[in-house]
Amino acid sequence: MKMHIIIKTFVMFACIGMVSCSKNGTLTTPKETVLYQTDFSSNDGRWVVGTISGGGATYYQNENYFVEGSQVGTYAYIKVTSAAFTYSCISNVFNGSSGDIAIEASIKMSSAPAGAGLIWNFQSGGQNISFYVFEINTSGQWGIYQYQLVDATTIPNKYSITTLASGTAISAIQQNQFNKLQITQNKGQLQFLVNGTQLIEMNANSNTLDQVGLFADVKSILAANSFQAVEWQ
Repeated sequence: MKMHIIIKTFVMFACIGMVSCSKNGTLTTPKETVLYQTDFSSNDGRWVVGTISGGGATYYQNENYFVEGSQVGTYAYIKVTSAAFTYSCISNVFNGSSGDIAIEASIKMSSAPAGAGLIWNFQSGGQNISFYVFEINTSGQWGIYQYQLVDATTIPNKYSITTLASGTAISAIQQNQFNKLQITQNKGQLQFLVNGTQLIEMNANSNTLDQVGLFADVKSILAANSFQAVEWQ
């Protein structure tokens, strides 16, 4: 577990093909419904724009949407004691969805030594804040983490971070180019993909897709040029 200090803003997601079998044995393709999509060429009012105390920011520029972690702080994969990250979430994307769902974003790491990517299952009730992150970094590494607020009295707040999975995918993660990150929720399982390469699959449990968005860790800058959420039935 690592500890993290953040400066937060309330501010990202996936689509892969699915095929099923009918009772008579013929292949059928589930109906895909796009629930939300944007190419960030203009502000649709769903994503927060602003500068955060400590150096984090979210903004539109050159038909991309940027999420910047604070440039002040330190980072490490085991423990972070004085860092600040930034996230930007949109809510009510999958309200009432009864089928399999997915989020997808095309992101470019202008700088991401600590990581940048997707955030999902953001839960907030007073000081009880938690969420999950699927991120990649400029060293070709990836990770899936759970964040839990542990001290709201500090500025910035302090979070505990639990590593759920991590690894290296240098061949799949492209440097200085846009990478397509995907999370699919299919029959109780979550699949995590980078540029079509599945990195891992895990049981969703209560960690379901909703309240999704974009995330940039300390000293990391994410540029997104597309985002969408879909459902299959």
